[in-house]
Amino acid sequence: MTAEIALDMSSKLKICRQDIYTYAIEDTNVLVIEVYPSQIKPYFIKSMGKINGTYIRVGATNKKADIEYIQELERQRLNLSFDEDYWANQSLDVDTHQLLSILKQYLGKEIMQKDLENLKLIKKQDKIIHFINAVPILLGFFEHVQIKCARFKGDDMDIFIDRKEFKGNLFEQLENTMNFLLSHINLYGKVGHDFITRVDEYEIPPEALREAVVNAIIHIDYSMTGRSRATRYEIKNY
Repeated sequence: MTAEIALDMSSKLKICRQDIYTYAIEDTNVLVIEVYPSQIKPYFIKSMGKINGTYIRVGATNKKADIEYIQELERQRLNLSFDEDYWANQSLDVDTHQLLSILKQYLGKEIMQKDLENLKLIKKQDKIIHFINAVPILLGFFEHVQIKCARFKGDDMDIFIDRKEFKGNLFEQLENTMNFLLSHINLYGKVGHDFITRVDEYEIPPEALREAVVNAIIHIDYSMTGRSRATRYEIKNY
């Protein structure tokens, strides 16, 4: 019986390792099927094909995986992140000179084309330069690459008293977000050590805020363009 089930599973599942055995619980024999993870992703039902036969578990239900999730699984197999993958749609008007200009402006130093390769922003294939996804992310070309900020009234999120959405390249989004945050936290002054000059300090060090925003920008999953996938930070004033 177990051999027949194992043969049937092997014909339906993409390559994966499974153990099938019986386990006695009191007077009942339970058939146990253990399927072990594999690096060959995604798993899908052969008869339905990869696009229609890949499912993910959401709570107690099975949900058909969309194309973006399938692509992410394939990148996991290759140990490749979304921002390291080739930019599939390079029809937008962007060239290396524009990218070099923006990097020079915000990094404050000269950036050459060889630096773009070292930064893994471009890849060469058959002497043709290909941008990777990090480029449209950095330049803010993807619609979902944006930062939303809100100042709420009280501790709940029922009413907000200020709200901004920032687009553009990530450098601009970072600076606009910092300006928004600094405009909504307290700034106090105290007498300096010389007892003459006044020293102004924010209640939260701007360096700490900037690091939090930078971490959010860096670690968010930009691959999920068709769904809400966001990193949220809350700052409370007491």
